[in-house]
Amino acid sequence: MNEAPGDNEAELGIPSVAAQGGNIYRSLLNAGVTWALNFNQGIRFAWPVKLPREYSDHSKKEQNFLLREEFLPIRARNLTCSNSFDRWPYKLVKGRKVDTAPVPSDITSDLNTERIKQEITQRHQVLLVCGESAWLACLGYPLANPRSRELTLLEDKELAQVNARLESSFALAYYMGHTRNWSMQSATVSRILREVAQVAGWVLKP
Repeated sequence: MNEAPGDNEAELGIPSVAAQGGNIYRSLLNAGVTWALNFNQGIRFAWPVKLPREYSDHSKKEQNFLLREEFLPIRARNLTCSNSFDRWPYKLVKGRKVDTAPVPSDITSDLNTERIKQEITQRHQVLLVCGESAWLACLGYPLANPRSRELTLLEDKELAQVNARLESSFALAYYMGHTRNWSMQSATVSRILREVAQVAGWVLKP
């Protein structure tokens, strides 16, 4: 569970397709998750983080866009990426749209909570909560001292709250903080993803 989609995620309609998707892709590789490692005959590619039109040399990056498109269905078969809110609201400043954070009452609303519930199935056994608004969406109340909770296991009572709120059956849940920070603690992120793999049934590179 991530926060709200950025501009290109919203335009493409795919959660975690841009920079955050790249962070996830690289972290899976670093953790030795074989369904990610085996893609493209084991050759890593540079994950595009912007829309094609935003690159001045788009033609040179076309292969990376094609590889990302091929990888996304594989990712979807193994993990589900979602957002705490389906869009960034915006306000008009001097006639220009400027993103603004969703208000907490929108994130915790019955309508938004029902949307999240519809994305969860019985096969979902692990939850990674990425960011404060993701915590709010999953648990229904704000996270205190978020920096101190980064890359930590949810307590039993917190996991029970998630499962009660979302009518889910997660067996394991971590608060991961923002994916943009994962590279600064890659060893810990890899350890967590390897623990996730044990529950999710992912094969790991020895």
